Amino acid sequence: TNPQTVDLSRLASGTGGSETIGVGDVLEVQIAAGLGEEDQSILASRVANDGTISLPEIGVLQIAGIEPQGVESLIRSEAIRRDLYRNPTVTVSVTHQRLNRIRVIGAVEEPGVFELSPNASDVVSAIASAGGLAEDAGQNVEVRNPITAGRIERPAVAGDSGQPFSNVSISNTDAAGMNSYTIDLISAAKAGDGQYIVQDGGVVMVEKRDPAPIYVGGLVRNAGMYPFPIG
Repeated sequence: TNPQTVDLSRLASGTGGSETIGVGDVLEVQIAAGLGEEDQSILASRVANDGTISLPEIGVLQIAGIEPQGVESLIRSEAIRRDLYRNPTVTVSVTHQRLNRIRVIGAVEEPGVFELSPNASDVVSAIASAGGLAEDAGQNVEVRNPITAGRIERPAVAGDSGQPFSNVSISNTDAAGMNSYTIDLISAAKAGDGQYIVQDGGVVMVEKRDPAPIYVGGLVRNAGMYPFPIG
């Protein structure tokens, strides 16, 4: 089977278009109690590794995974609860989004290092950033992710019941402190049962396939060995 004919969209992350706030994002928070400039305050805060922000007087709020509109409601409710404002207008904007730097190598059109939003940091997006699969691409893709404290050492898969997938093989930690798993693109695309996440600093390696040759003999003009075209 030619991997280039496989519908890889079934492996794409379902949150690719989401504007949810993530760890490392820098936010600008505007709180207005009136129409005058003296009634407005502008605060800047970076989302900590535990998914929280800390705002003066308002305190610490858990916001990772929430869209800006939801964070606005959280801040407004907390400000009212603490009797800081009676009916404030809160605006939250992301001034700097943290991006995952991912290296894509192997049988892709344009190998290199690419920056992807954490909300769309999956194998399909990484391959697409590298121009797609090359003609000599095989069906196996190895993903190597840096190990972070508390992270499950296997691919993050939507709807996962904890049972291993037949199209994913997981290897042990290597000497570089990376945890790796291998995807069979053809089986995974047919199953359509997962989202294969790549972490910041991760590596995606698409195997190159060397097709077995065809040997032609007998009553032909040019007997011999011929390359077998992929697909």
